Amino acid sequence: NCMAWHARHVRTTPGEVRARIHFRRSDLLYRHPAPLRDPHAEARKRHASAKRLDPEQLVLEVPELPIRTPAGFVVGPTILDMLERRAWRWKDLPTATQEAARNALPKDQPTPSALVAWSARSLDSLWPKPGQSQRIPRPLDLVEGAAPMLDHPFLTALASGGAPTGQPPPSDAWLPVTKVSTCLISEYVYRVACGVFGDLETATQRIADAGAAAWEADLVRALQLWELVQAAPGGVLVEDLRVDALRPICSVSQEVERGIMREVCRWLGVDPDLELKRPRGRPRSRERNADQGEVIRVVLQPDGTVQGSFVMDFEGVAAGTELHQLTLHALVSVLGALRTRELDTDAALLEAWLDAAVPDWRERVLDNDSAPSNRSAHDPYDVLGVQPDATMEEVTAAFRTAMKAVHPDTSGGASAWLSRAVLEAYKAIRAARDAAARGEA
Repeated sequence: NCMAWHARHVRTTPGEVRARIHFRRSDLLYRHPAPLRDPHAEARKRHASAKRLDPEQLVLEVPELPIRTPAGFVVGPTILDMLERRAWRWKDLPTATQEAARNALPKDQPTPSALVAWSARSLDSLWPKPGQSQRIPRPLDLVEGAAPMLDHPFLTALASGGAPTGQPPPSDAWLPVTKVSTCLISEYVYRVACGVFGDLETATQRIADAGAAAWEADLVRALQLWELVQAAPGGVLVEDLRVDALRPICSVSQEVERGIMREVCRWLGVDPDLELKRPRGRPRSRERNADQGEVIRVVLQPDGTVQGSFVMDFEGVAAGTELHQLTLHALVSVLGALRTRELDTDAALLEAWLDAAVPDWRERVLDNDSAPSNRSAHDPYDVLGVQPDATMEEVTAAFRTAMKAVHPDTSGGASAWLSRAVLEAYKAIRAARDAAARGEA
């Protein structure tokens, strides 16, 4: 695991380009056999008219899910799109969910103010809000001669496509499909795989097979998770250790790299599961009760308190800075950046420190208590991490990257106001640029 993490997050060659391996995998698309209409239809028409666009060109209704294309493909939300994980205020949980959660708590434990839970995504949330652009057509398969994908009206991140397999579905709610996907493999790991597996062709095929197997395992976990959500009181499944074990791995590429490095260990005659111990007489690099990632270091003090600090410069914070010196707003921003860069160890350490130092930090984020009152005074370019002379294309790309960082599946309870801050920054820049363009005209 350490070798795979090092190969993925530590650049081994200046200007390294990751190998992109294509493979075909299975997926499940959600089935809804009745017409589905855009809940924002009237507002979208008004918005189009105000922008001097033809409202008749808008797609405001689809006959069913998944949508079927003339070329034989189907498009719609996948099973992972239909599973939503987010932080809930206790008072917002359905009554049945509250009762079940309270019964599961030890008698002497107080009722929590917020919980992380899973639920089925509302079909209305698949549609973009007025003013949000709809998807631009692009090839469904990344191979020559592939038929174009339908320009579906849903949010880009909540719909995918594929070709029906004809296999029996696991239930009436799902349609099995097959599609082309990719793995991005470190140059270092790819070269090692070629050496271990004998040649380039064999290594590429082994990586492709591993990628397909990792996605298949994710589908099995997702189906189990969906069934638990459907059976949960109130339709909301509170996360616990059993549920957490079913979470999608999210990074198939890293899972594949981990498998390759395990094969390398076996090839070298080393047990990949062997527990390694520090040789006698070798000085310890860290004191007892301390844990450290690439960015964050956390130490449990003898009095039970937790101390944390930065071990390297990150997101404008200097190495050596103590975590308690930053505001909750800044810490949650750092947490989102760590998750975006797939620094999972550091993200877990920061979450652990927050849980110990600010036990109600998720609730405070949800209630906007930690959002600075002068947020509008923040430089929007700083919020998006671009220079003031950046092109609008660069600003838009930074906006999309930031929105992915604060998505509910990656940022926990932080997404509520962080996403608004990112959106407000993007709107401010666009408005300023539009005003400047009109002034020049």
